[in-house]
Amino acid sequence: MVNDYPKRNSSDPVEELINKAVSAARTGDYSSASRHLNLLLQELEPNLSRMSPGTLHDIGYSMETLFAMQKMKNWVALADILEFEILPIWRNR
Repeated sequence: MVNDYPKRNSSDPVEELINKAVSAARTGDYSSASRHLNLLLQELEPNLSRMSPGTLHDIGYSMETLFAMQKMKNWVALADILEFEILPIWRNR
């Protein structure tokens, strides 16, 4: 069995952008990582109103940490947050 985590649903634009941002951050392409992160935020925004309060809290907390890691230029941690926190929240919304 092939482990396709995190790439499970490439037809979902949010998952696709998360995967692209993770890949770019992990390979040192920080400009692309920032660009994909910006596009991800634009894609997430219209979906926030349909999330439960608990999911909103969780994604908000992860986003705060994500932005802190971006500010500190800790791209490995940023990729980890996207892959291991935000992506599972998105999938379980």
